[in-house]
Amino acid sequence: MFFAKKYRVFVWIILVILILGVLNIYQKETKGFFSSLSLPIQGLFWQTGERTSNFFSSIFSAGSLQEEVNSLELKNQRLLSKLTNLSSLEEENKVLRKAFNSKIREEFNLSLVLIIAKDISGDFITIDKGYLDGMTKNLAIITEGKILVGKIDEVYSKSARVILASNKDLSFDAKISLEEPVFGLVKGLSKSKSLIDLIPKEKEIKKGDQVLTSSISGIFPEGLLIGFIEEVRKTDLDSFQQAVISHYFDLSLSENLFVILNYEN
Repeated sequence: MFFAKKYRVFVWIILVILILGVLNIYQKETKGFFSSLSLPIQGLFWQTGERTSNFFSSIFSAGSLQEEVNSLELKNQRLLSKLTNLSSLEEENKVLRKAFNSKIREEFNLSLVLIIAKDISGDFITIDKGYLDGMTKNLAIITEGKILVGKIDEVYSKSARVILASNKDLSFDAKISLEEPVFGLVKGLSKSKSLIDLIPKEKEIKKGDQVLTSSISGIFPEGLLIGFIEEVRKTDLDSFQQAVISHYFDLSLSENLFVILNYEN
């Protein structure tokens, strides 16, 4: 029994030695065999890994591309903003040159302002400069054609409210432009209309006569264009006659205005 067990162990040892010898002789073939067996598995893992890599790569690439797009959009917005500012500045300079080439440059120290809001009633507007820009209450506002707009009513840091000359709450001295000027008191009627009152009854005025500001009360400088007489109101019972004025200033057509800085009310 002992010899039988010893014999089996001896046989197994001989077999192992033979197998190792064969493997050593055919080492390349053995490696190739196992390599061929593992190749499909390796391919499967490689393809899976490659797909995963491509997937994450595409995600990161898409994220990077989106960042680049956002960066380009931001740059475009900045460029557009600069172009808009340059265009606005060029337009402002054009308006200023036009105004300064006219006679009002010789008469007044002007500051260009823009209308940024219009009151629903049509009796007020808001301009884009305030006390930080040197605006003060009661400064007169005109157009480049020396047409009266109104005066500053309220002042804020970077804007101001302007009461229009046709506002019902505004009254001021004016004169009808004739060979011998006829003076009267203008009272707003709203919606680009005013009434000039206290005109002596004996004075001959008619439709179409031009009305300008008078500096008697000091509210506005002398000679600003207000409008023209649209209707004369005269009765035998009244001591004075009146006339309805249609204002030259057209709110719907105006954007660029001027503040007269060198005239204090």
